[in-house]
Amino acid sequence: MMKTLAIAMIAGSAATASGQLTLNLVNQIDLLDTQDPASASFIGSNPSAVGWDGTNMYVAGWNNGRGAGTDHGLVGIANAASSDALGTAFGQIPTPDFRGYNSVDVQNGRVLAGYDGGSANPQGLAIYNGATGALEDSRNERVAFANFDPSNGGDVAWSVFGSGRLRVVDQNNLPGPTTFDGTNGPVIFAGSTIQRGQDIDDNGNITLNDANGNLTHFTRTGAGSTGTQLLLASGLGVGNGNNNAILNTGFGDFVLYNDRNGNTYGSSIAGVDTAGNPIALPINGVDLSTATSTGWWDFDYDSATGTLAAVEFSTRQAFVFQVVPAPGTAALLGLGGLAAARRRR
Repeated sequence: MMKTLAIAMIAGSAATASGQLTLNLVNQIDLLDTQDPASASFIGSNPSAVGWDGTNMYVAGWNNGRGAGTDHGLVGIANAASSDALGTAFGQIPTPDFRGYNSVDVQNGRVLAGYDGGSANPQGLAIYNGATGALEDSRNERVAFANFDPSNGGDVAWSVFGSGRLRVVDQNNLPGPTTFDGTNGPVIFAGSTIQRGQDIDDNGNITLNDANGNLTHFTRTGAGSTGTQLLLASGLGVGNGNNNAILNTGFGDFVLYNDRNGNTYGSSIAGVDTAGNPIALPINGVDLSTATSTGWWDFDYDSATGTLAAVEFSTRQAFVFQVVPAPGTAALLGLGGLAAARRRR
C-alpha cells in the first residue's frame, strides 16, 4: 500500500492557492556509499546539493566534520528515475570542516557546481562534463549559489556572500570578464546579503532564502535587472541547508522549500505559489515522518518531464518525484477547460 504524508502548511482551505501539488514517488536512491572513503562514489560526509535534468541526477557533498582537507565532490546517477547505480565521483576538492558544495545545476549535459570552502577556490565555480566527470572550465571564486541563467542565454549566474547582486559570466569562458558584476547585476537583496538558498526558473525569475529567515521571489525584468520583490515566507531557518526550488508546472508556478527552524525530515518541507499563498503538499509513496534528521534538503525541478529530484542530508537518501496537480485541482482545471470549450462553441 502506498503511504501518504500530508504536510499541512495552511490554516484553512480558504487560504490555499488556486493550484495544489502532489508529489508521487518514482524512485528512491540510497546514497550511503557516498560517505565511504573506500567507495569510488565517495563525495564526503553528507549529500548537500542536487542537480537534475529529468534523466540524470548529480549529488554534491558537504564536510560535516569528517576532517579538514578531506576530499569532497560530486557523483552522478544515470537514469535516476529507474536506477540507483552510483557513478564515479568527480570534482573532488580538499574541504575544510563544515564547508562544501552549496549548489548543483544541469544544462545540456553540463554540470555546474558552486563550492564554498570559506575562501576563493580555483574550482569554486566549475562546469563538469556530466557523462565523464571531466572538468571543462572553472573560476577562482567563493560561491554562495550558482545557476544557469535563462535570462542570459543559459550563461552562469552566481551569488556571493556579502553582496546583494548576482554576477553573470559566459558559460563557455568562466574565467573571463563578467557580463554583470556586483555593481550592475540583478538585485537579489531583501534585507540580508547572506544567501542560504537560491533558484532561477525557466523565465529567469529568482527565489532566495536569506540569513534573516526570509524566502523572497524576484521577478526578472531583464538580463541584468529584477523588478517586483515578494516575500513568500518568513521565520524560516537561518543556517546552511535551507533551500528552495521553483516549479514551473502546466498548472501553475510554485516554490518548494525546506524550513530547518525546529523541523526535521519530512516536516521541514513546505510550499507556496509565486503569489505567496501556502499550499497543501501530499507526498505519496514514501513515509517521510519517521526518520530523525536535520531537515536539510535540496531540490531541483525539471519542467520538461514534470519531475522533481530531492536529496536529504542526514539520512543520505535521494528521491525522484512526479509532480502532478492534487485531485481537487485537477478537477477544477478540467472544469475550467470544459467551460472554455463551451465558450468557444
